[in-house]
Amino acid sequence: MKEARAPSLLMFILILLFNNSSYAQNGIVSAGGGSSSSGGNIHYSVGQPDYLHYSQQGFSINEGIQQPHEISEILAYKDIPDLLLNIWPNPFTSFLNIEMAGKKNYQFFFSISDITGQVQLKGMIEDKILLQTNNLLPGVYLFTISDNNNFQKTYKLIKQ
Repeated sequence: MKEARAPSLLMFILILLFNNSSYAQNGIVSAGGGSSSSGGNIHYSVGQPDYLHYSQQGFSINEGIQQPHEISEILAYKDIPDLLLNIWPNPFTSFLNIEMAGKKNYQFFFSISDITGQVQLKGMIEDKILLQTNNLLPGVYLFTISDNNNFQKTYKLIKQ
């Protein structure tokens, strides 16, 4: 009878120890809440600190993170009239989409420079382009677009 109690007692102690120290989710979040009733509990959070990253040929997604569509103009020299520019995602990982509206069938030149001013990528764009950015190191970059008339705009981009 004593031999049968030893494994049961050991199992009880292990369950007791591990049950008190395990959490389903644990993290510092920006907002959240919960509700309880006799039917159960539900909790939610905003601003998840954990995420999963998936990437394939020219495609990547960060699951669990709000991905802002953010482009901030930091400098304009002789502003380019009627140019609407969309750059996404920002921050980016392995690719960058650049799409222009308002100036169809018009050639622009672009460059991506690091914060020291060294040009890392450059080329021409008419309507839209998908840039592969695997060779860029994580950091802050400046995207500059210009035309033949020395009109120019510069935007801040972040590589993760």
